[in-house]
Amino acid sequence: MSEPASNIHATLLVIENKGVLLTGPSGVGKSDLALRVLATNFSGSFCAEPPQLVSDDQVLLRVAHGKLYGKALEPLKGLLEVRHVGICPFPYVVEAQIHGVIELTSDHEPERLPLGPPERIEIQAISLPKVLLNPFEQSAPHKLVLMVQNFGT
Repeated sequence: MSEPASNIHATLLVIENKGVLLTGPSGVGKSDLALRVLATNFSGSFCAEPPQLVSDDQVLLRVAHGKLYGKALEPLKGLLEVRHVGICPFPYVVEAQIHGVIELTSDHEPERLPLGPPERIEIQAISLPKVLLNPFEQSAPHKLVLMVQNFGT
């Protein structure tokens, strides 16, 4: 059974076959981090498959069979905002199951050595892990991949 779709201000990527929502206020660096993740050559065993774009800026969410899915709105498919450059086309995935949320913040430092399971957030009655990340750290793309690898299946 499917629930009605809704829209959220976020960016959705697929990393290691897991959908991850990048959330945070406007201007926090969602699109910029997505660009750096998509452009990074994760070689060897660090990341088996290249990350992929699903949607930038707006994500259309739906629940089906107890799982949360996201995709791009029709006019935004395959497009990523690159600040000071413009709207740029990228290869994209039509839809992805969302496995977790990375909340981007530059206001405060995320926990240095998190103990225990991550916080949880409910989106359309689906509970997902949520972790904080400073998107402007040089290692942010690599940290993002490691965080997503720790999300459950």
